[in-house]
Amino acid sequence: MEVLWILVLTFIVILCEINIYTKYCFKDLNFEINLSRNEVFEGDTLILSETISNKKFLPILWLEVQFLVSKNLKFDNSEASSLDDKYYKKDIYSILPYEKLKRKIKLTALKRGYYTINNATLTVGDIFVIYKYLLHMDYSKDLFVYPKLLNGREFNLKFSNIIGELETKKYLLDDPFMLKGIRDYTPYDSLKTVNWLASARTGDLKVNEFNSSSSREVILLLDTQKYTSWDSEDKIEESIRIVASMSAKCIENNVPISIFSNAINELTQSPINVPIQSGKAQLNLIYRNLACINLSNQKLDFLEMIKNLKLAKKDNSLCIVITHDYSKKLIDELLALKRNKLSINLILVKSESETVDLNPEIKTYIWEVNALGR
Repeated sequence: MEVLWILVLTFIVILCEINIYTKYCFKDLNFEINLSRNEVFEGDTLILSETISNKKFLPILWLEVQFLVSKNLKFDNSEASSLDDKYYKKDIYSILPYEKLKRKIKLTALKRGYYTINNATLTVGDIFVIYKYLLHMDYSKDLFVYPKLLNGREFNLKFSNIIGELETKKYLLDDPFMLKGIRDYTPYDSLKTVNWLASARTGDLKVNEFNSSSSREVILLLDTQKYTSWDSEDKIEESIRIVASMSAKCIENNVPISIFSNAINELTQSPINVPIQSGKAQLNLIYRNLACINLSNQKLDFLEMIKNLKLAKKDNSLCIVITHDYSKKLIDELLALKRNKLSINLILVKSESETVDLNPEIKTYIWEVNALGR
């Protein structure tokens, strides 16, 4: 008889426990994801923080947290279930009444792109794990992974050869709005540059020193088109890295830059078109556009894009074409632009095994990508 009462009482306790968890398990249970940075470069690491707080008396002894991320974002020591090109990141917690837990996980951005961490799901089990309760959260975090910058000797040499003329003195002027610093006065300085406040403070004559601004500008034309089914994405990704790296170098040297591409921005669903400008804000805009390129969404023909741009003759413009294609049609189009007195340079991204007969009328620089993507 006692055994029967024990079984009855146990059954009642379990029913009450299940009823309580059914009603209150998600009440005042909060979950949040935060990223230490929302913008990183390929290969960079950042910290993802998971914060869970249980603001009630009821303990949550079994809690599974999962959210959807791209396979190009790698977590350290993570349990994951695959879903095509994405996977679910899973973590198990046990949280006491009125407790707050925070876990920091190292995350590595393996590849350029625009990523969203979303589809968060909380799964709670009752004390005896008889039932499980699911809660889907409308929660997301955006991450922009910029192309890796090329800073090696080979790239720096090519950059200097391509736009070295932009750094020559005859094209450089002091920009009165870009103060570099203050230095001692020399007999060759104009009295207009004297900083009277600094001179009075130090007792010596001081002058303002300004950064140089170029009267020339660079136009980058980026080709991301796949011309054949065996066209390698590695070459296109390397082209994107070259554009990012050249943009950074130009901005560093105060050279205004614009970018046009047949690539589609995944966020705006429009072709990449960054008007001429200089400064850090321009560079950040370029980085973000390049991060948002979705190579699986290519709609525009590169040659048609060039024709539609109708690049006018500009004595102060240098047009740099970055492509993995060296077709006769492309060369003919570039020759037409050159005959219109537009200064043209071409960077050809190719594999080590490819051989190309270069047209001597178009100044071409070769950038090789090996079988491992460089």
